[in-house]
Amino acid sequence: MNYFKRPVIPCLILFIAGATLVSELDGTAVLLGALPATLVAVGTSALRKDATPVFLLFFGALGGVQMATLKHEKQHAADILYTIGPPVSCSVQGRVVASDVESDMGRFRFVLANVELMTDRGQFAWPGRLLVTFRSQGTDSSSAPPIVGEWVSAKGTQELPSGFQNFYGPNFREALSRKRIYAVLRVSGTEDLQAIQPQLTVIPALYSTLRDVRLAISRSLMELLPEREGRLATSLLFNDRRVLRDEEIRVLRDSGTFHIFAVSGLHVGILAMILLVLGRVAGLRWRAAWTLVAGIVWLYVAMIGFPPPAWRAA
Repeated sequence: MNYFKRPVIPCLILFIAGATLVSELDGTAVLLGALPATLVAVGTSALRKDATPVFLLFFGALGGVQMATLKHEKQHAADILYTIGPPVSCSVQGRVVASDVESDMGRFRFVLANVELMTDRGQFAWPGRLLVTFRSQGTDSSSAPPIVGEWVSAKGTQELPSGFQNFYGPNFREALSRKRIYAVLRVSGTEDLQAIQPQLTVIPALYSTLRDVRLAISRSLMELLPEREGRLATSLLFNDRRVLRDEEIRVLRDSGTFHIFAVSGLHVGILAMILLVLGRVAGLRWRAAWTLVAGIVWLYVAMIGFPPPAWRAA
């Protein structure tokens, strides 16, 4: 049992196993299997006076609860879609949690959470997230998608994502559902997008504050640095290639250095090291400095929308 004193891998395995069982089996089968597993884990822990089996069982149950929540959310979304009957014209409002840094043939995308959906059939609290796409022909900041943490309202046509069409084709509907995205809102242009200021609860208010801090830092960089250097610094710090001009993007791509402007674990590590050095210079002890750095790094990653490389590094 010495191996299980730090059961990182066993906990991960039990978490995945619990999520898989709940995903593949119905509720009755899961309960029938969970009851004897609980009795065995509790009995083993009592006989050996070791809490490891119960600890592992907890992570299995945690994975099962997580998957059950996602299944319920997906079913709720399916019920709403059945009620409104997509494709349907509607208006939505919500908080931006992810946004494109550059266009795909003139089309931008961003993801909304905390979505309120308004249709002719009524108003619904949309479960999960909603993917919004719109086409933009402009190159100014008003033509770019909103940034993470911003609240927007949009009008367009809500549709189902493309499903499985042939053996060699992708199933975008299933891929998006794994990201808790169950529908797509197609907006004709930026004229149907509008920034709003709703009444916020604690968590959305935190994201809104982070967005304000990001905008303030971006403005400061633009004002304190020369124009070109300010754009480069803003893009590098906030993973935002929208502030770069077409000529600068072309030069970076031709030189093979464009990947530097995609926030990765290297950027997070450099930022953490700079903050740690500044903390030590300011007289903080190692533990206090590391704690402060960890908090700032997590806020920074939340500010830029939790891109996977930065999230893993944090």
